[in-house]
Amino acid sequence: MISRIKLTVVMLVCGLIVGCAGEIKPMSADDVASLSDKKAAVAYFYADKKINYNELVYKVLWNEYRTNSVSFLGLWDIESDLSSRFQTGFHQMGIRDSALARELLTEDQFAILQEDVYTYLRGTQEAIKKGTDVPSLKLSNSYLEALRKKGVDHLILVDQRPLNIEVYSLMNDMYLRSFADIKVFDTADGRVAFDGGVLISFGHDYEESPREIESNGLKILKEKVGSAVDSQFAADKLPKQMGFSNPM
Repeated sequence: MISRIKLTVVMLVCGLIVGCAGEIKPMSADDVASLSDKKAAVAYFYADKKINYNELVYKVLWNEYRTNSVSFLGLWDIESDLSSRFQTGFHQMGIRDSALARELLTEDQFAILQEDVYTYLRGTQEAIKKGTDVPSLKLSNSYLEALRKKGVDHLILVDQRPLNIEVYSLMNDMYLRSFADIKVFDTADGRVAFDGGVLISFGHDYEESPREIESNGLKILKEKVGSAVDSQFAADKLPKQMGFSNPM
């Protein structure tokens, strides 16, 4: 029973990865060369600031499904942490001159960028629920122009979809799966040079409660999510997806 459920989870994750990868086009050779040699700004956004638990509880005669959401707003500045993490990964991948968008823009300019991405994320989640077309991410020239004046040719945006944790109480197992969308924009004209993403996922065994992952200031969650992000920069994953055939 246990191994069958674990196998199902693994197959589902693999299916999601294959499904996403099959729809993603790598950048052109010219865009790869430009992104490698010119300056890029990186920003990661997660509007929800929470984790969602979906727990399958095994009873004697039936199974019960419970859902619960827990906000970590004020406990973890996930956007700052993972912006830096993605920036490091992109640099190691071959994007040699990268900086954090937050450090290049004024507070007001960055707030506008943040709200534009939040609006897009909310619209996307609503469209998925309703089965309608996903909206486009519209960027303001106010911060694009500011980035251009700082010598930035590309803006790399990473927007995180909900962090969903599937909990299987019978085995004291949990699996986190969440898609992070990655877009590369040309700051000169707002053109999308790349539109892809990665599946942030990991498994974890808990002892008494799945919420142990929140203990010690979310220590386990932070480490697991960080490691999951790092793993996406393996040569056969995001670098290959984006068209960096010889990542550095």
